[in-house]
Amino acid sequence: QVWEDGQVGLVASSSTDARLQKSTLNTFYPAWAAGFPTSSGTDCAAEADGTLLCTVTVTSAPVYPTAGAVPGSASAVEGALRIGAFDPSALGGYTCATSCGAGDSVSVYTRGGFGVDSIVRVAVDATLGGGYKYYLNREDT
Repeated sequence: QVWEDGQVGLVASSSTDARLQKSTLNTFYPAWAAGFPTSSGTDCAAEADGTLLCTVTVTSAPVYPTAGAVPGSASAVEGALRIGAFDPSALGGYTCATSCGAGDSVSVYTRGGFGVDSIVRVAVDATLGGGYKYYLNREDT
């Protein structure tokens, strides 16, 4: 369900979960690649409340094709990766693919090969509190 301001609410008509019904206000702003739909058309139907109910198919692809293609710059990684991830040590089964020392600004972890489930760790500057942020090497379209 797409709202007039571009927010999206996930709807699964076959679900009994109240969070997945129309007009629940359980919404978020996606990163629209080519703008959001503003009128009914092939895949969208206008609803009485001014929203559009659209049928979508989500496709996942890796942002970086190989571990070696991941830039060493934290800002470059954060500019490209948009989906957060858990610390791979909390998930189990991940191994270090590149530069996983405490002082490395960017590290890559894989599980079963490099792809959409690979996790990229980015060091946070000490002046901003330090620590790490984690991102999936994934873009969903």
